[in-house]
Amino acid sequence: MSVTTTLDKQMFEDIVDAMLNAIQEEIDRTRAEKTAFDNFGSRVDEICDQVSQSGAGVCSAPLDSKDATIIQPQPQTTRSRPNITAEIREAYESTVMSLSYFDEEYGETYSESIREEFGPEIATLLLTAECLTPIAQDTLLTRINEASQQREEFLQGCKRERRSVENVTADLKSIHHSLCSYDQIAINQQDFGNLEAHRNYLRRLEDVCEEVTKERQVDIDRYRTEFEISPNEGDLPQYLYADLAYDYPMLYLCSTVSTELQEIRKQVEDAMTETLE
Repeated sequence: MSVTTTLDKQMFEDIVDAMLNAIQEEIDRTRAEKTAFDNFGSRVDEICDQVSQSGAGVCSAPLDSKDATIIQPQPQTTRSRPNITAEIREAYESTVMSLSYFDEEYGETYSESIREEFGPEIATLLLTAECLTPIAQDTLLTRINEASQQREEFLQGCKRERRSVENVTADLKSIHHSLCSYDQIAINQQDFGNLEAHRNYLRRLEDVCEEVTKERQVDIDRYRTEFEISPNEGDLPQYLYADLAYDYPMLYLCSTVSTELQEIRKQVEDAMTETLE
């Protein structure tokens, strides 16, 4: 009697490939978003410089103001060029909102997107004013830089996740291959000495699998700390693998391999008992 594993090599490879593909897709999208925000920031910087030099589109804070707020009454003036917020909107729509997957991923209007990215104060200015105070311009540029930096941090998180998956896969794959080799072994035809050797070998594999699982869990827990994720929020793996069959595909593989190792060891131990009867 040979042992049949439920997780064959192709299934194992398919799950790992799906994980790596999901990570790469997110890396590509995040890198594209960072570039889009960088380009948008450059455009806004140019627009602010141009209107500052021309005097159109820039508002001065009231003389008795301490520049403590970025939202102030804006005087309407006649100008021969489009207002600054209209140009900023065009720049945002032609960079960030022009990403091929923007509608699919976010499905937001211009007003919804800038409110989410830059906060309600800046969004109100960009939607209602025609000119911006210098402090408002600086605040907007700071928020754009923060949006870019957030993408960079997430990008690095995705790369760390890819390394984690690759490292765990390398360890778990060798264990799984050893597990699959038992499909070709007739357990009930082995003598006691061979069965005992198999049992000891399987125990060692179980120990290694347990260590691999612990290392993977440490990586997952680390993401919660790095990205300041609360216990009731989904974490990085859940986000990346939302379209896959399992929230934690690598832990699923670890658990499945561990369970099958235990089941095979139990069959070996039963066969050992039978040889003594």
